Amino acid sequence: MLNPPLSLQLREGTQDSHRTAESTPFIRVFFSGKLSISQYRNFLLQLFHIYSAMEENPEVLYNDPELQKIYFPELFRSLRLSKDLNLFFGKEDWKSIPILQTTQEYVDRIRFLNNQKNYALVAHHYTRYLGDLSGGQAMKKIVLKMFPEEYHTGISFYEFPEISNFDDFKNEYRSRLDSLSIDVAVGQSMIQEARLAFQFNTKITGSLLE
Repeated sequence: MLNPPLSLQLREGTQDSHRTAESTPFIRVFFSGKLSISQYRNFLLQLFHIYSAMEENPEVLYNDPELQKIYFPELFRSLRLSKDLNLFFGKEDWKSIPILQTTQEYVDRIRFLNNQKNYALVAHHYTRYLGDLSGGQAMKKIVLKMFPEEYHTGISFYEFPEISNFDDFKNEYRSRLDSLSIDVAVGQSMIQEARLAFQFNTKITGSLLE
C-alpha cells in the first residue's frame, strides 16, 4: 500500500487534467442542455468503443489476485450503451459508423495495456467508472430535460441497478484501490496514466463539435 493512499494521489494528481476535461466546448454545451440528438448520439458512440475496449478482456482483472480487488462487473457499460445507441439511432447501423481518430487512439491505448496486463489499466477504470457514478448522474438529469420524452428510456448508460448507494460504493472502490500491493513506481505510472486518460477524453470531446 502507498502513503499517501493511491486514491488520494490519483485525485490530487489529476485535478488540473480533470478541470481541463470538464471545460471543453462540448461539455459546456452539454451542461447547458443544448446538444442536438445527432451530437449526443455521436458522443455515446465514442463511449461505446472506449468501454468495449475496457470490458472485452475482463479476465485481466479477474485472474490477477491484486486486481481482482477492483473487479466490479456491475460497473460495465458497453451493453447499456448499445441499448441507448439503438434508441438514439433508431436501428443498429451505428455499429458500422467510423469513430473519431482520437477515440481510436484511446481504444488502442487501453488494448495495449490490456495485452500487457499492465496495472496502469486501472487508471482508465478509475477515471471512467467513478466519473459515471459522480458527474454522470448530473448528465443523466440533463439528458432527460434535453430531449423529447420518446428518448427518456435512453439513459441506460447512467444507471447502475446493482449499486444501491453510490457514495458507499465509491468509498469501497477507493478503499480497495488503496489496498493494492504496489510499489511507488507502479503507483506513479497509474497517476500518469490517469492524466493521460483525461487527456484522451479532452481530445475526444474537443472534436465532437467540429
